[in-house]
Amino acid sequence: MNGKKKFLTYKRRQLIYRLSIALTALLVIYGVLTEEQAAAWIGLVAVGLGVPGLALSNMSPDDDDTQRLKSSARDS
Repeated sequence: MNGKKKFLTYKRRQLIYRLSIALTALLVIYGVLTEEQAAAWIGLVAVGLGVPGLALSNMSPDDDDTQRLKSSARDS
């Protein structure tokens, strides 16, 4: 990546997705969105973040996270 750090890291994508779910739930509770509209917005956020399917449980970590997980497993 030419030495550049990615802005949308694994952790940031998780945070954005989780906040989107919480915000959408609040908007449904207060009657701003219907449940169908909320589902559409969450789907749009997921596609925008590159999070297909079962979003949080299947998100692939960044290379840095993978290496850190492997090294901490070796240290245990």
